[in-house]
This record gives sequence, C-alpha cells and structure tokens, in this order.
Amino acid sequence: MRGPHGLGKTALAAWAVLWFACTRPDDTKIPTTASAWRQLEKFLWPEIHKWYRRGDWDKWDSKGGIKPNLLMLKLKVGVGCEAFALASDNEALIEGAHGTNLLYVFDESKAVPEKTWDAAEGAFATGDAYWLAISTPGDMSGRFYNIHRRAPGLEDWWTRHVKLEEAIKAGRIRREWAEARERQWGKDSPVYQARVLGEFPEQAEDALISLKWLEAARLRELDPGENEKIAGLDVADTGADDSAMFIRQGPVVLSGEWWHGHELMATTGKAKSIGLHVNVDSIGVGAGVCSRLRELEHPNSAINVGAGARDKEHFLNKRAELHWGLRERFRDGDIDLSRLPQHVYDRLSGELTAIKYTYTSAGKIKIEPKADMKKRLGHSPDLADSLMLSFAPPSLAASSLVDFA
Repeated sequence: MRGPHGLGKTALAAWAVLWFACTRPDDTKIPTTASAWRQLEKFLWPEIHKWYRRGDWDKWDSKGGIKPNLLMLKLKVGVGCEAFALASDNEALIEGAHGTNLLYVFDESKAVPEKTWDAAEGAFATGDAYWLAISTPGDMSGRFYNIHRRAPGLEDWWTRHVKLEEAIKAGRIRREWAEARERQWGKDSPVYQARVLGEFPEQAEDALISLKWLEAARLRELDPGENEKIAGLDVADTGADDSAMFIRQGPVVLSGEWWHGHELMATTGKAKSIGLHVNVDSIGVGAGVCSRLRELEHPNSAINVGAGARDKEHFLNKRAELHWGLRERFRDGDIDLSRLPQHVYDRLSGELTAIKYTYTSAGKIKIEPKADMKKRLGHSPDLADSLMLSFAPPSLAASSLVDFA
C-alpha cells in the first residue's frame, strides 16, 4: 500500500501485527522490518505498543483469547506465536523465519533491499503466509515500485494507492496542509508528488539531487567523529527571503533553522552566538555580516559563490562547484540528515530536489540561477544554499574580506 505522508500506514501495520498474533497463537511468526532500524525502533514498534495499551484485554481473555506479552521490540502470544524486529540488511534472518502461519511486515518498503524481498519470497511456497508492505513512494525503481506497476512475476500482489482526496475525506490529512505544501514545493516537485499525492515521482534528468538520494540520507546514521562543527549561513537580502543556517559535524547535519527579518546586526549576533566557524555567502548583504564578524574576531569564511571556480575546466563558477560537491555527498552516501526535525527536512528536501543544472556551450556545469529558481518556486532556496555553504571546503573559501571603506 502506498499513500501520502500522515495517512496512518504505520498504524495499519501495528493493527495487522496485533490481529495476526492474537488470532493465530500456534506456530506463528511475524517478522517486521523497515528500510532503517530507526523506523522500527522509533515508529513501528512504538505504534504497536500504543495500540496494545488501548486493547481491552480483559474482554479478550473472557472470550478465551490469550493476552500477548509485549517487550520492547518483540511480542509473544502463548508459546507458539512471536512477532519481532529484524534489520532489513540481514536477509539470512528474514529467510530463516518459519511457521505454519507467517506474516511479513515491511515498513517504508521503498528502500528495503532487493535481496531482502527475495529472502522472504520462499515462505510463500507452503503454509498460511501473508505480506504487508507499506510506504510513501520513492523513485521509479526497486521492488516496491515494480509491485505497484504490476511488473511480470509480481501480479500476485494486491496493491492499494490511497489518494489525497481519500485521505482528506477520512480526516487523516488536512486540505490546508496539502495546499500549503503545493505552494511550498510546487505541483511538479518530486517531494510533493511522493509525500502529498502518494505517487511515484518522475525525476527530471536535469535535477541536481534525486529524491532517492535524499531519502537515503534521511535514514542514514553516520559517526560525526571528532570533526570540527561548522555552520553555513545564507543571509536574506530581500523582503520575501529568509536567512538560514545549518550546522554540521563531519558528514552529519546536526541542525537547521531559518528566520525572517533582515537586520544584519541581529543576524551577525545569531551567527556569533553559536560559537562556531561560520561559512557565509559574501554576495550582497552577506558581505556586511562577514565584515562585522571579522571585527568581532569571530572565525568565519567569506564565500563568494559568484566568483570563479577552482576547477575552471568543469564548473562555471563557485556556486556550481559547491553544489556539485554537495550532490556527490548525497550520491556517495556521505551525508546524514537523520537528526533534522521533520519540518526542517520537509522544506530542505523540497528545495534540494528542485535545483536544476545544465551545461554551458563550453561544457561547464552551471546551476540554475537563484533568481530563476525563486521565480519558478515562488521562494528562494535559502535552506539548500545554507546547507551547501556548511559543506564548503576551506580551499574554496576566503578567510577575510577586503574592506573597501
């Protein structure tokens, strides 16, 4: 089953686990897995606990039922029934689940590895076996996508696409939220298509960062190590834009925020208060922030994204070079967005998947100008630029500005 974000898919999975366990207490196995362990630990199994607490177990007992014994990531009914959590990259354990009655539950199925799907298939040769796979859609690849497009050999799946209007009528999603996301991301945005419409998004060939890479970074948990914490600051210079700042440590993005208002000294004070080295876009009003930080002897790097690239053979300017470096981090799995609050990730993902690139007549990579993006999206990609600045290597930054005054 696929559908919009907030539909209640994980609640459905929790109901399925409890129902199957309680109605088949003998020789039953219920393996649960997800694209990332944190999905099991933070979402699916807490949802099972929530609905377990709401159960009228005295009534169930009076009808001859057996009350489940619920542990952190495991549920037992009697001596023959067990539900448990398994990592999706351990296909051997997935394949090793045996029982007269079997229910596989795959949460956020779009990113579950192909080998894991294959490992579970053998259970359907015999016995009473079922499979529930739920997710918001990802890109047009992988087993979950192929099931929904009825690919050859997968016709035995029953598929369900819960559409936006159904979710609104059911009271699961507010129309105002959907309309706000349309304004924020645009109807053609892959993020809007997947998270609001529940559709598999078409990724434009000129998109800088794919939704697949972005969602993988959201699930990825990397070690920040002993790396220095660095901030990236994009300073607003018009009435409609926001200032934005991201902080990262090594490959791990620790936080992100934005604020409205264009008092440069207030923005400078905010940058200084975090006590970290700050990479600042020095074009326009950002130059004033850099100058004041330098006067305050606060460590900062002024980055003129309109200046020439260090790799002049391949990039039109520094903006293209820095954005391409960010793209490579996403492509290579060298960035972790798991710690960002959901509202920050939502806005950031909409901006990152909207960035387009092209080639000049000389074969150099060029990123869509910020003004063109603003016209197309209705707002400036402030968060995307701030994240890009936070990952700017020291070799591409200037440690000070010339004071023309």
